[in-house]
Amino acid sequence: MRILFQLLITIYIVLTFQTVVFAQKRIVISYDDVPYGDRALYSGDERTTRFIQILNEVNSGPVLFFVTTRGIEKTATGDKRLHALSNAGHILANHSHSHMWAHKTSAEDYLADIDLAEKHLSEFDNTRAWFRFPFLDEGRKPEHIAALAKGLEQCGLSNGYVIIDTYDWHMETRLQEALEKGYAIDYKVYVVRNLGTI
Repeated sequence: MRILFQLLITIYIVLTFQTVVFAQKRIVISYDDVPYGDRALYSGDERTTRFIQILNEVNSGPVLFFVTTRGIEKTATGDKRLHALSNAGHILANHSHSHMWAHKTSAEDYLADIDLAEKHLSEFDNTRAWFRFPFLDEGRKPEHIAALAKGLEQCGLSNGYVIIDTYDWHMETRLQEALEKGYAIDYKVYVVRNLGTI
């Protein structure tokens, strides 16, 4: 009977400990390539407004937006929209200026592009010293990968890696193509299939 009692106490402690550990786990939601330009479904301004509205409705807490800073130059309201995200409590981080493939670009040019993005991002509040590689491409050759890693470290940036890629970019591309061709969209199916990739 005493062994059974000790076993039950042990199971209880283990389960309680696991519950505490699991309760502390968090997921970080992030989006790449902001500020977005106008698209078939929303203008850039409408998309930003909807993002902020929906994230508030679901009580998301801070969401991380990786910024491709050329979007500030290519859109009339890109800087305004990034300020809106930041003012809403969301976090901005570096996704480069030009969104280049690392394996197709010299380390020197790639790091200069990151520096340019950092200069643009210095104008915003609520930024973090994180960098996410465009296309999740950190290079292919070991010496190139090492040079980029060293360059990031020298810039004071940490790698904003991805653990779960939902391929939302693929779903977004297919949606935009369908809208441009005038196809009718069943948004319930679109949302279920898109969320189903998580």
